[in-house]
Amino acid sequence: MKQFFNKPYLLPTLISLVLLGVVSAWLSPAFDLFALAHDLRWLAVAALFLYCLFCWLCISLGRWGEVAWKRADYLWLGCVALALVVQVAGEGSLRWVATALLLVLALSLRAAKVKAEILLKTPRRQALWLIFNQRLEVPSEGRLDMKAQRAKVRLTQLLRDWRVGRLPLAHVRVGSGQASAQPSAVIDVKPRFSEPEFTYDFQDSLEATALGRWVLEQPVDTLYLFGEINSLLLAQLFRWGRDHNLEVIVDGGVTLLNEERAAA
Repeated sequence: MKQFFNKPYLLPTLISLVLLGVVSAWLSPAFDLFALAHDLRWLAVAALFLYCLFCWLCISLGRWGEVAWKRADYLWLGCVALALVVQVAGEGSLRWVATALLLVLALSLRAAKVKAEILLKTPRRQALWLIFNQRLEVPSEGRLDMKAQRAKVRLTQLLRDWRVGRLPLAHVRVGSGQASAQPSAVIDVKPRFSEPEFTYDFQDSLEATALGRWVLEQPVDTLYLFGEINSLLLAQLFRWGRDHNLEVIVDGGVTLLNEERAAA
């Protein structure tokens, strides 16, 4: 359920739907469509809702490609042409309502198409964090290892900045395995509502899991792995990343620790 509500554009669609209902009740308690279609405020909110709906259905769920969006041109141009025909052939209030709604529909679909074109042309130059078993770990030589403690503080700040920037981050629960025996400084990380959570048991290929499908939906080309990671998990992630042109990086605070040692 949490992953469903974290689908891109679903929350704006729901919010704009509620806003459309509130505005409709405010402007016309009897929901008189003829009266509402003459109010530019209602038409603007209706256009916003349809835009979010098209983005959710076509970009997030349907994942339309370039060919599908080129065909969408026929849809919104057809709505415009139909609106012009109704303007000429129709009469009275019904003509205005049909024309206004068709133009709003065409404008919303066209705006969603422009948004999709921008996303399709934007290169995947973003990184994603996967945090395993709700923890970050920094290699340490013991409780008195001050370099590791400073690296731990910096990693905590890096996580905070990552979240403030609303960059993609997900939590993965994995079963216990042969983890590294090297001591480490542990940072517990509690998932936020906006951060999806997955489980992975190594039995299925990543392509068949919700985790794999979610990662491939993100505009990223690099995965940073943090937390409790074992050799079996690493082998599967490296192989899967290679098959999908994703760079998989296991850091776990090692980079920060090396920087602390170089500065010492």
